[in-house]
This record gives sequence, C-alpha cells and structure tokens, in this order.
Amino acid sequence: MDDMKEIVTVEQMDRLFLALAILAPLLGAAIGALIGRRSNVGRGALKGLLVGLLGPANLVMWKVYNALTDRMGLDSVRNLLVQLGLFVALGVIAGLAGGWYARSRGVMEGPAGTNEGHDSDSFGGGSAPVTAGGPDTGRTPGAARTFEEAEEPPRDA
Repeated sequence: MDDMKEIVTVEQMDRLFLALAILAPLLGAAIGALIGRRSNVGRGALKGLLVGLLGPANLVMWKVYNALTDRMGLDSVRNLLVQLGLFVALGVIAGLAGGWYARSRGVMEGPAGTNEGHDSDSFGGGSAPVTAGGPDTGRTPGAARTFEEAEEPPRDA
C-alpha cells in the first residue's frame, strides 16, 4: 500500500503565491489604467495597483501563517487561538479602514451630505416624505411589531 501524499505541497503554494505577489500589482495597474482611461488613466492605474497589492499582502500572510504553524505545531490549540486572534484583528483593521475610506469618499452619505439613513439604529429609512397615514415604518402590514410596540397596551377602537 502506498503512503498518503499531499495533494498540494507547501513548496507549490509558495511558488503560486510568489507569482501572484509579482503579477497582481502589474495586472492591477494595467487593468486599472484600462478601466480608468475614460476619466483619468493615472488614477485608474493607481487604484488598480492598490488592489494588486493584495497579492504581496497574501504572500506575507502565507509566510506569517507558516512561521507560526512551524513554531507552535499544526494541531495545537495554541496555534489555533493565535491564528484566530491574528486574522480577526486584521479583519477588524480592514473593516475600520474600509469604513473610514467609504465615509471620507462620501459613499455612505444621503442627500446633501446628511448621512441620513446610514446610522447604526436606522433600517434604511432616509429621505422618503411622510405621507398620509403617518411615517413609513419600513414594515409591511402584519409584520412583527417592535419591542416598544409590544409593550404598549391595546387601544380601544
């Protein structure tokens, strides 16, 4: 009986991620320049390059993952918790950076820069006018009531 072999080796992934780290920024800049040729080629190339830098970032994260796994062992709980903490922290940082970028570009703003309808306790309200019958609650007739409405005593007709 043959010994079990890996489907993909670490060396193969090293080569793949190295090629990706080299090619992604170049392809990103070229594709960004093509997409941005109508408005601003330089700005499009820069945006594409920034997206392409995810290739080298992927290589760095692969090397960090392997270094930690080699140091602590693949099957250890300690390795799992360290990797989990690392990637959660990076996800939080990426989310905060993406939110900051979206706010700085005005992506999340409503009419006239009011940021209307995009705060944490709004469910997509916004700039709709109040019509006869009261404000739109965003729910269909017969939908579940909110907690505050459930505490309200029934009204006599």
